[in-house]
Amino acid sequence: AICDDTLPLLGVTHIFNCPWKDVGKQDDGERSFVEKNYKDLKTLNPKLPILIRECRGIEPQMWARYDMGVEKGIRLEGLSEPQILKALEDLAKAGASTKA
Repeated sequence: AICDDTLPLLGVTHIFNCPWKDVGKQDDGERSFVEKNYKDLKTLNPKLPILIRECRGIEPQMWARYDMGVEKGIRLEGLSEPQILKALEDLAKAGASTKA
């Protein structure tokens, strides 16, 4: 689910991708994820800051910032859209351990 009780545990979510990579050479899961899910994520989680950064020559990744400045990142290279959604859910659940 895009919105459940765990997403509010995130402070900020950053998604980094490279818009200049060769399209068609590999699955573009991170771009597809943003295009298909951003609107719903923001609608269902209006207070969750989601920052999309496009940077030349970087490996796609997602970072979450929790309380007390704790951060956790996941590489997105080669992941499909459903796998990236699962990664976001895993990052949100990891926030629960920072609250303990």
